[in-house]
Amino acid sequence: MLDREWLDRPYVSRISAASAAALRPLRNSYNAHLAFEEQIKPFNFLLCVHVAPFSHPDGYPPERFQLVAPFERDPRRWLEMEWTDHYSGQSFRIHTDGSPSPNSIKVKTNRNVLDRYRTHPEPKSLGAGCKPCDRQTAGLLQRRPVTVTEIVYIGKESNRLEDATAGLVHELGDILNAYNDPRLDPWRTLVIPVLKAFSTAEIAARADLDRRTIERFLSGRSYPRRMNRNKLVAIAAELAAGVLATEPPRPPLAVLREYRDSASAMVRVCTICGAELHNARAIYCSSACKKRAYRNRRAPK
Repeated sequence: MLDREWLDRPYVSRISAASAAALRPLRNSYNAHLAFEEQIKPFNFLLCVHVAPFSHPDGYPPERFQLVAPFERDPRRWLEMEWTDHYSGQSFRIHTDGSPSPNSIKVKTNRNVLDRYRTHPEPKSLGAGCKPCDRQTAGLLQRRPVTVTEIVYIGKESNRLEDATAGLVHELGDILNAYNDPRLDPWRTLVIPVLKAFSTAEIAARADLDRRTIERFLSGRSYPRRMNRNKLVAIAAELAAGVLATEPPRPPLAVLREYRDSASAMVRVCTICGAELHNARAIYCSSACKKRAYRNRRAPK
């Protein structure tokens, strides 16, 4: 491993104060006591550091905490400067060695970033056993299949691009606007079509709801509340997974999409004898199989 002085210095990113939001935290701290010509102005450069794992101060959520400071060329001064939280405007000192402290924030060093880069995960690939690639994955990787579960219209992806690249923005919702189209609601495009392929009575029993209520949901005459909707999505995914025999567990909407697009969803069989079912909502091919299933459920375990 390289042993250079710069490796143990704070890992610092340079950003441009290209928006009022970038200058806002410095308004009452750094800029407050300086003459105008010495203040940080729009499109000046700033520095930001990145907090080490488990080193965020109490009362500051990690997704809304980012330290910035005026641009400084001399790296020897970085540990002596005061750094300002981009969200709250509070000032903090930083350090790189030892444990986190209430009076100082431990930040990542260049060595920390380099060490983690050697084992960075590759979310677009699969490792052994068709499991998503993580930091412990080794060996030949393969492509990871992608299943479209829903379509959402979004605004410009380049909003505050420089801030996002520098790590100044932690939540995608801060820079990305989403516009939902009711016609593309997964409840209508995925959940209802899958539930219609199964017995209404069975769905009502699993959801602990009245059968007529289920019929109103499936016909589109009423829209379920969030609790019932989440329950029915889980039931639909469970029923679809039983037909597809999918393993390991996958997100419910991905299972529903696969079920709807799969040819196996067009050919359903009796859960007792395996005979092909011609009724879209039937789960047994005959009354004899239905009685047998009833006896199986009533039999002591």
